[in-house]
Amino acid sequence: MADYAFQQGIRPEMIISSPALRTQLTAKYFYERLQPGTELLLEPDLYECSPKQLWQVARRFPDELQSILLVGHNTCLEDIISEYIEDLDKFPTGALATLQFDVASWQNIGAKQGKLIQLIFPKMLPA
Repeated sequence: MADYAFQQGIRPEMIISSPALRTQLTAKYFYERLQPGTELLLEPDLYECSPKQLWQVARRFPDELQSILLVGHNTCLEDIISEYIEDLDKFPTGALATLQFDVASWQNIGAKQGKLIQLIFPKMLPA
């Protein structure tokens, strides 16, 4: 998925990850593949968070950042993506969703305010 993100020109200015071991490993892989220009930050509030908690974390992002990659857990991420896709069956491990928000400040971000740009599952990529 990190190779796909790189090929698609996804270049986050910061990568924020849950401190859980598996998410850290995933975040580090993305960090190594998508450098330069990214910073990796571990965010304890992303571990076992609800969508409401995730939005609270997002509201703390510095406004100068335009692009952030979050590495987190289900069911939180699945609940957020299902706000945009009513018939979402499952948000599998390794899925990559790109959301775009038209807000002046991260403090204004919240549920159903963005636009789902893409949703890619690992099984959709060529082997």
